[in-house]
Amino acid sequence: MTGKRVHSRGTLRPATARGFSLIELLVAIAVFLIVSSAAFTLFNRQQVLLTQQQGLAGLNIGLRNALTQIQIDAVNAANGLVLGAYVPAWPVGATIFNQNPASACNNATTFQYSSTCFDTLNIILADPLTPTCNLAANLNTSTASTVNVVPSTGTASTYAGNFKTGDTLLVVSGNGSPFTTITLTANGTASGSNIALHFTSTSAAGINPKDSPPPPTGTGLMITTDGLASDLGVNYYQNTPTTDWVIRLAPITYYVDTTNSNDPKLMRQVYGGTADVVMDQVVGFKVGAALVNDSTDNYYYNASAANATNGGYNNQFTQIRSIRVSLMARTTPNGTSSYRNQFDGGPYQVLGGSIVVNPRNLSMNDQ
Repeated sequence: MTGKRVHSRGTLRPATARGFSLIELLVAIAVFLIVSSAAFTLFNRQQVLLTQQQGLAGLNIGLRNALTQIQIDAVNAANGLVLGAYVPAWPVGATIFNQNPASACNNATTFQYSSTCFDTLNIILADPLTPTCNLAANLNTSTASTVNVVPSTGTASTYAGNFKTGDTLLVVSGNGSPFTTITLTANGTASGSNIALHFTSTSAAGINPKDSPPPPTGTGLMITTDGLASDLGVNYYQNTPTTDWVIRLAPITYYVDTTNSNDPKLMRQVYGGTADVVMDQVVGFKVGAALVNDSTDNYYYNASAANATNGGYNNQFTQIRSIRVSLMARTTPNGTSSYRNQFDGGPYQVLGGSIVVNPRNLSMNDQ
């Protein structure tokens, strides 16, 4: 009898589970760290580039906005000074104070800028809220210190309060020449149908002693300067009471405030108001002018009479027909950055822009 072989059915055990060895674990961690380091390094670099691009984009937008604001104001230079049929033969619509430092005006170590690095632009406008006034009697601005004027519209009691201490008034003959400015020493007061005005007398040549250089070096508008001597005068009214005028000015001044030398700011000062910041971190603000009597169409940048023979415009602001403004600004300085720009070697990026403006009122009498 054939016997059957009996197989024992024992429990099958799986092969022993084998995990990572310590060496394999260390290798895996090392690879992970290398890959992670590379990823974070790339991320950091891209983050720096993104920050730089955002800074440049903001800087570019700021420059465009600032130059646009200057353009809007400058194109209206002399607005309100064209008096209908009595069109002035000049007019003075802009004055420029150029800085010409003999040495570097910025600190290459601290990246700070001083006021001597920047020009100043005055845009001359008539006050739109105050009517032009006629002289009520003969006036010699060098011997008198008071004058009575009559508003061309409205009443004296309505507009006397518009004239404030420190105001600059333009006194101009109906044919546009001569002219001068006077600075009020008291508020205007109504006197019957007249407005009584008190002012600082001019020189015998018609120069207003209060017409000093503009902010930040002074408070004047530079309308009556030695370079304009041939256009200035002191005698007005002279039997033409309806064509000699007194105009309250409301100028707009652009200058750079360096109170914080680490952050120079381009300011827009509307007369009688507070100065507003137009652009911060400014490293360049230069203003030039082209003159109607210049055959080479150059833009001049020097108001000094001593430089008249070599191209300076010698304060002949009645001849200005075009204004060029150049503005440069930087991103916020980063002292920890290894980057250095090629403009002034600072740890920041620099952008610049320029505009040319032809004020429409300044060529009204050109042939």
